[in-house]
Amino acid sequence: MYNHPFPLKKRSNFSKSKAIFVLAGIFLGIFIFSYIGYKNDVNKAIDPSDETASSFIVKKGESIKTIGKNLEEKGLIKDSFSFYLYVKMNDFDKKILAGRFLLSKSMPLNKIVEDFTDMKKAEFLVTIQEGLRIVDIDKKLVELELLQEGEFIHAAKNFNGWEYYPFLDKKILSKLEFPVEGYIYPDTYFIDPSAFKPHTLIYLALDNFEKKTANLIPQIKNHTVHEIITMASIIETEVFGGKDRKLVSG
Repeated sequence: MYNHPFPLKKRSNFSKSKAIFVLAGIFLGIFIFSYIGYKNDVNKAIDPSDETASSFIVKKGESIKTIGKNLEEKGLIKDSFSFYLYVKMNDFDKKILAGRFLLSKSMPLNKIVEDFTDMKKAEFLVTIQEGLRIVDIDKKLVELELLQEGEFIHAAKNFNGWEYYPFLDKKILSKLEFPVEGYIYPDTYFIDPSAFKPHTLIYLALDNFEKKTANLIPQIKNHTVHEIITMASIIETEVFGGKDRKLVSG
């Protein structure tokens, strides 16, 4: 009787081993190719010659995936998933700051992340809504970790920049608890957190007030600026609804 020189069972095992070896090689190749691509995404800029500054905003509470998607859409990084991996693998996700950053296509992904975690590179967005009082603004600045509780209140109580703002009536306002209450113009302000002081926002808001009302103040007749501000504050606090406020202010 003829005996097969290679039993079928052994041939089957050999075929399986060979298949496993081939698959392992394929997966290893894919991994190496992906890793090289990932390293290139992290270390190489989109365009090293393009240093044009582009404003990029990271919102408070924004997810890493959303930040990466926004960066890719603006053409600042090649792949949002590489951004996600790099941030997660290096534990940067809890260190990224909310604020405005100046980025360019000449910056590699790892440099962009480095800027996102550097307070000196971030500009915080502080939004002052209509009707916010000094104590409310103080709470907002504390929440943003820009100041300690009460610091902004203290600065507002002790305001002493009268000579810079002729529209402020020192004689009347200096007698009030908060001389600049009502003059902190509602708007969004970009703040440098590394150099922020309690008076910084006060002066920014007063500069903005002066700019926005430059054409209006000369038209005021029969009332002082302070009287107009006082009436506006009362309407803002006591009257609800745009139509009613317009009626009462008229």
